[in-house]
Amino acid sequence: MHGSEGRNRRAAVAGLCAALCALFPAVLRAQDEEKFPREFPPRAEPPAPPRPQQFQLSYRLNVSYPGHIDRENIASLTMATSDAVHLALQDGADDPFYFRIPKWTAAFAIDTAIRYVGHEYGHLSTFSKAGYHQALFGDKDTIRSSAPRASIGKMFMSGFNPFDSSAVSVSQSDWDRIVQDFGNDPVLLTRFRIAVKAGGVNQEEVNLDRYAERLFDGELSYLDTMPFLISGAAVLKYPVGIELSDIGDYMTELERSGLRTSASRLHVLSAATLLSGSSLAAFRGFFLGLATGAGGMVAPLKLPVNDHLEVFAPELDNYLSVYGPTLKPSIPIRLYGVLLQPGYEQLFVSGASMGEAGLSVRAPIVSFLALGGSAYHNSDGGNWLEAGFEVLPLKWLSVSLGYAWARGYSFHRDVFGASNDLLERGEQSVLIGVSAFHQF
Repeated sequence: MHGSEGRNRRAAVAGLCAALCALFPAVLRAQDEEKFPREFPPRAEPPAPPRPQQFQLSYRLNVSYPGHIDRENIASLTMATSDAVHLALQDGADDPFYFRIPKWTAAFAIDTAIRYVGHEYGHLSTFSKAGYHQALFGDKDTIRSSAPRASIGKMFMSGFNPFDSSAVSVSQSDWDRIVQDFGNDPVLLTRFRIAVKAGGVNQEEVNLDRYAERLFDGELSYLDTMPFLISGAAVLKYPVGIELSDIGDYMTELERSGLRTSASRLHVLSAATLLSGSSLAAFRGFFLGLATGAGGMVAPLKLPVNDHLEVFAPELDNYLSVYGPTLKPSIPIRLYGVLLQPGYEQLFVSGASMGEAGLSVRAPIVSFLALGGSAYHNSDGGNWLEAGFEVLPLKWLSVSLGYAWARGYSFHRDVFGASNDLLERGEQSVLIGVSAFHQF
């Protein structure tokens, strides 16, 4: 009796379980039909990577030669003006092409005009070594007779016109005094005219060096590649067969001094600078900035040997000295945060031979203190030594103090010296600087 009851209970339980199993899918389907369909929000797109823009404005006073127009100040002012323009354009990684193309076109036009002003002031920097009271800017044919007083505004507007024939010079009275200071010596006057003709192109090379330093520090923006490449093509874009061309006149004055070069040699040396590591990085950054949505800064070409040593791609700088064009290969090296740049500058001209070894150093000691210096020795016997330090009282402000000493002729003094090196064998300069900077 009890056995049959147990079997009946088990049979009932088994039947109930079978019924529930049969009904369970149907119940679930019914519940699903009664529910509203679930909706998920669209997946958010990742934000576009930022494209920062560095802004820096510096001024350096040469206490020993206060009337000299320092090439470092020209480079700083032109770069700061371009920085402000680039910041105003607000280049974005997510800009559509119909915004980016007009922005970059505007940057090219304005940066070209800014570089033009810096180029003309490069000539005045050379004039300032001999001293002048009035700078003129106007048509090249009437520059000494009826040209008006020079102004940055006039130069800037002329920079937009590639067919403008204006040039910068000094007044006739200033030139007469310069001739008198040189004792009307034809050799010295020819060399001075060579230096003046080379002054504009040399200023563009100084600008390139400062942009290269910005690249090494990881602060070169994509729009910064525009003025970088404009200055890089300074000699290549110059016509040589027209009257009063800087490059044509430079070659003519060299021939008068008994030295010979050619347009093709100048172009080859200038084109070589476009193979510099910084120039190749700028070309790459230009393409990425214009054609892609890349963010961040332009990356330099370098070989990270280990955690403390980085070797950058070689640099090739081209200057126009009073003895002829030069080419200066160098290799930037960062070791434990110290940037070393040894190099050797060689003269390329028929009728003379000269070379110059050099080394520049930038060494951050602590977060608010950095040291810097350079040394150059020319095979002709000239020397240049410079040392200084920089203090950062605020995270956006630095103050610097330096000293420069030179004896005899050197390629470096030819470009960066403050005294009339054709008349003065040596110079000593006390340098005081201030710089404001911020990355937006």
